[in-house]
Amino acid sequence: MELANQWLKRCNSKSPGHENCITSRRGNFRPPRLLDVSGGTVRLSLKSQRIEQEPYCALSYCWGTSGQVILTVSNEENFSQNIEFNALPKTIRDAIDVTRSLGIRYIWVDSLCIIQSGDNGKDWSYHSTKMSEIYANCILNLSA
Repeated sequence: MELANQWLKRCNSKSPGHENCITSRRGNFRPPRLLDVSGGTVRLSLKSQRIEQEPYCALSYCWGTSGQVILTVSNEENFSQNIEFNALPKTIRDAIDVTRSLGIRYIWVDSLCIIQSGDNGKDWSYHSTKMSEIYANCILNLSA
């Protein structure tokens, strides 16, 4: 993690060879929901609750075949209080650990930041048109 931290700091410092790193990903778009992984907890954070320019990681991964924890209309309020870390798939737990290790407060994970059930696909329809912006504006894209 130390080497990754060094790379990230270099990109954010606009040091020689990294002048465009920050500006290439700092558009105005921010996802409506992110996971706040600070303070040893995981909870859903709405855009209205965050500092607009706060950096976030984004996870690109393949969903497992069973037991996926997902955001639904019925659990959104509970998820804004707490998401049980140990109930999450290992891939997501690992991505959260990496995010924390890098000192980044937020991460975007599609299964937990897009409503997957209970809204007739409206949230998914909106986000599917914003995927390129979600990934383009993150500070770091984690792939698993």
